Amino acid sequence: MTKCVIIVTYEPELNNLRQLTENVEKAGFIPVIVDNSVKYPVKQEEISKMSRVVSMHGNAGIAAAQNAGIQIAQSLGACKIAFFDQDSMADENLLRKLENSLDKLGECVVTPLALNKETKEEYPAQRLNKIGYPIDIFVKGETTPQKADLVISSGMMMTVGVLQKVGNYDEDFFIDFVDLEWCLRCRKAKIPVYIIPDVILLHKIGSTDIQAGEMKIVVHSPVRTYYKVRNSFLMLYKRAGVIFTIRQILPALIHNFLLIFSVKEKGSYLKYYCLGVIHGIFGIRGKYPGGKKDA
Repeated sequence: MTKCVIIVTYEPELNNLRQLTENVEKAGFIPVIVDNSVKYPVKQEEISKMSRVVSMHGNAGIAAAQNAGIQIAQSLGACKIAFFDQDSMADENLLRKLENSLDKLGECVVTPLALNKETKEEYPAQRLNKIGYPIDIFVKGETTPQKADLVISSGMMMTVGVLQKVGNYDEDFFIDFVDLEWCLRCRKAKIPVYIIPDVILLHKIGSTDIQAGEMKIVVHSPVRTYYKVRNSFLMLYKRAGVIFTIRQILPALIHNFLLIFSVKEKGSYLKYYCLGVIHGIFGIRGKYPGGKKDA
C-alpha cells in the first residue's frame, strides 16, 4: 500500500528538509515535496531519489501547494496521506504511531500533540461549543485520543477516502486560515479529528513571539498581516457562522494592530493591515494582488 507525506516548502533549510524526508521514508511513506520557493527552488537532486519534488514556480500559497501534493499522492495510488510543514520535526516513530492510531480509530483525522520546538509549550487545539464559539483545549498528559474541532495542518494524517469526503483545501485563503476552514468542513462532514497526546510534534509558528500584556502575538512578515486580517473576514463569506467569524476577526484586528507598534517596519505593516481590512470586507480572495512580495 502506498502512503505519502506532503511537505510544502518555501525557501527551506536543506539539511532540515533532508532529515525530515529521511525520517518519512524510514516510516514507509513517500515524501512529496511541493515547493513554493522563489529565490532558491528545491531541486530533485538535492533530495533523496524516493522523494517526489514538484515546483509551483513561485509562491502559489499553502492551499494550492497542498492540493498539488494531493493530486500527486493520488496519482501514486496513495491510500493514506499526511501533511507536514518544512520546519516540523517529525521522526519515523511519530508517523508509525499516527498510522497505528488511524488504523484503530477508523474514518477520522489524527494529528499529534504540537509543541513549540523552542519553548516546548503546547499549541492549543480548539473545540467549538454549542453556539460555535471556539474554546482552547490542552491535552498534554492525557492518555487517550482527544477529540478536537480545529487543529493545525502540520501533522494531520487521514485516508484518501476521508480527504475525498471533505474535499481539497480552499485556495481562496492562499495561506492563513486554510487549516481552520478545512477542519470546519470536516466537522460538517461528521469526520472526527483526534489529537494523539503521546505523539509529539515539535513545531514553530511564526518567526518569533511578542508579549503584549497577557496576549502573545506571533510575528510574521508584513504581508502575512494582510492575509491574517483579510482571511478572518473571508470566514464569513464561507458561512463559517457569525459567532465563529467574529471570534476570528476581533483577535486578528487587535493582535495585528498591536504588532504594528512592536516592529521596525511600521509603515509596511500598517499598509498591509489596512488593505487586509478593506479587501476582507469586500471579499477579495486569493493571492495578495498588489505586488511581488507574497510571504
